[in-house]
Amino acid sequence: MTPLTKARLPSCGILARALVLGLTLLIPFLAACNTGTRSTALGSMTSSSLGWTDIRQSEPRLPPGDKSLFGIAGRTLWVPLAPPTDLKPGQPWTPEAEKHPLLDGTEPLQAELLGLVGSVNTTDRLAAPLPWLPEPVRWTPISQAEVLAGTAPRGQVLAWALAIEIPADLAYRQAITIDIGGPEGTDRLVVRLLPAPKAGLDTRRMVMPDASIPQWRRLGQRLRTEAVDPFRRWRMWLIMDRFGEKRLFGPGGFPSHDPMTNPVLRRISSMVEERWRIAISELSHADETTAAKLIMRLTGVATVPSGELVPVWPLDSTGEYSLLQDLLDPRLQPEQRIARAQEWLSVLPPTLAWVIDDAGHSLAQRDAPEGPDYPQHLVIDGARIGVLDLSSTASTVTIGPARGAPADRQRRATVQLIASGAGEAELLAISTDGSGAAPVLVRTGASTLPIAVVAAPLPARPPGLPMGPLVEGASLALLPIGHATPAPAAWATVVMLHRTSLGQWQVYVEGKRPGEEWLATDEMHIFLGPMGATAHELIVGPKNGAEAVNATTWSALLDLPPGAVRTGELLIGLTRHDPRGAIQAWPRPLLPGETEPGRMRIDLTQWGSFEGDFEGL
Repeated sequence: MTPLTKARLPSCGILARALVLGLTLLIPFLAACNTGTRSTALGSMTSSSLGWTDIRQSEPRLPPGDKSLFGIAGRTLWVPLAPPTDLKPGQPWTPEAEKHPLLDGTEPLQAELLGLVGSVNTTDRLAAPLPWLPEPVRWTPISQAEVLAGTAPRGQVLAWALAIEIPADLAYRQAITIDIGGPEGTDRLVVRLLPAPKAGLDTRRMVMPDASIPQWRRLGQRLRTEAVDPFRRWRMWLIMDRFGEKRLFGPGGFPSHDPMTNPVLRRISSMVEERWRIAISELSHADETTAAKLIMRLTGVATVPSGELVPVWPLDSTGEYSLLQDLLDPRLQPEQRIARAQEWLSVLPPTLAWVIDDAGHSLAQRDAPEGPDYPQHLVIDGARIGVLDLSSTASTVTIGPARGAPADRQRRATVQLIASGAGEAELLAISTDGSGAAPVLVRTGASTLPIAVVAAPLPARPPGLPMGPLVEGASLALLPIGHATPAPAAWATVVMLHRTSLGQWQVYVEGKRPGEEWLATDEMHIFLGPMGATAHELIVGPKNGAEAVNATTWSALLDLPPGAVRTGELLIGLTRHDPRGAIQAWPRPLLPGETEPGRMRIDLTQWGSFEGDFEGL
């Protein structure tokens, strides 16, 4: 296939990722840049200039010179148009001449030139917390006249496509050719016609998570990121077919919550959805069991420890794009479709694991007798790990230290996980050697996933121990790799532990905010003692004991209560409930529905004889 050239436009990190994750799902809609290649009217999209895998490597193998797309009789076919090869970075452009598509080279077809401007609004995080799913790209349809007049809305990406209406009376044909004229000649496009899609999914082989109505409705709210992007919206319809539209969105169903009103974007969304339905239908005819496993991964939803339902589907849209193209290829035999779907499923990670609590329990707490205040699952010496099975079959997971003497490596925990059609996270405790960053291995079958636990306590030394940064809630993209996103600078929080000359331990807190209008519901929570058995919870904020430093900053100095420090060690965790609805946390990000943070162990014996007051530092 002849590659499209790509507009050499600036690609900030979040947009570049959004493009690859959101826009290469199906349609090569964006113009691309391929230095040294002449500008053609159509072709396949690549992502090499964004630093990601070239999609052409995984497209169906077509005969040389066969520029092929998939279409449906009676539906719109979207054909990307390439920009000029000499386009300067950031330069707006429009197609140089009108395109006149001809069916089989003779019969004119109804067509419309459409443009899209795409952008990601990174300032949204000043007013809303980071969502669980990646931020969507916001698309706005534009016309040639708007671009030429300079009135088109600004964005990071500008793309053009020719929307061609395929006549419904061509449904009997397997393929058609469309000639599209351009400034440098005519391109012939082979359009392989697909059968009309069927509505609904066969859910008999799929598992339904056990959740309350409010939990289902909150899942529906988390899906709004998928509803605003026409290139990601297809998954919404599969999810509603699987779990039930009213269960997710209430009696009014999805239309009462639908944020997409633009007819052009809805047409694009429908085209993507229809192709996925056709691909799943063709696979289901070949093997219903494999089709059910595929749907459960594409619409994966799991229950996290808080009881909330969260999406857990793969975010590698490049792989999904490749899979979709292969499943749609009419040249594949049924057994080839089955093998292709099974291949895609086999390379997905079987489990998701993350650190919930690094600290575990101190020596005194570990040796305490069991009782109402120390239930059995809390009387342990070790980090707490969350493990979620993502595969379609039940599996056994073993967690253990990655290093140490053979006896140390025997300190492991094993749990039987349920199948992930209705995955539910399990909590495991693992003992570590208490020094440094302890690598822990999570083993599922032949798969091994290393995660890092902070086993050694942090030393508190003069002039003070900074604790932070506080991070925003966990996200599906960052949780598997143990990363989190710090709060925006306008919402940053500074926390420091200090001891006075009289031996009193204090915590200094300083909170930023964009302005005085953000005063409501801004509170800092300081948890002391083990997770799940908090000994003290200190709360402070602008309306609860803190002082206003200026219009954008508040601060507070708190004494740790008597009894909070024992045996020279402190277990502490931090959260800040800010007015955006975000819960910032330290040392680990919180998953949806969680309010109590994990803990970090602090060694207080290394302060020495330093004398001085915090306010004089």
